Amino acid sequence: MDLVTDFLSELLFDHMPMGIAIFDAELRLQRCNPTWAEFIDRYTPSSADQVVPGVYFFDLAPGTEAQAMPIFERVLAGEVVCQEAVRLESGGIVSYWDVVFTPLVKDETVEVGSAARGGRVEVRGGG
Repeated sequence: MDLVTDFLSELLFDHMPMGIAIFDAELRLQRCNPTWAEFIDRYTPSSADQVVPGVYFFDLAPGTEAQAMPIFERVLAGEVVCQEAVRLESGGIVSYWDVVFTPLVKDETVEVGSAARGGRVEVRGGG
């Protein structure tokens, strides 16, 4: 990529009004934008300062394994998964996510790209 393309990519990634995260095949965070970190802060018991490269997804969102792992498995097998109102409960907080997960191939290794569509995450109940 050239400097202009790199700059535009960074600008879009950092300012996109939806949460975007990239995980490796072991579900360790590679990169995310500020919106995704804010979602973790708001809808899990984890804080935004815990959202750092290398952290395991289920350490950020404990208790979501039963709902999220089947989605991750499908993506790691090469499938694009688009779902509305995925119910996750973490630390007593119930939230519903509209998500798109897509496989990203890097050096013949599949990674997971995740996007939570902006403005569609709501807390319902919980506590």
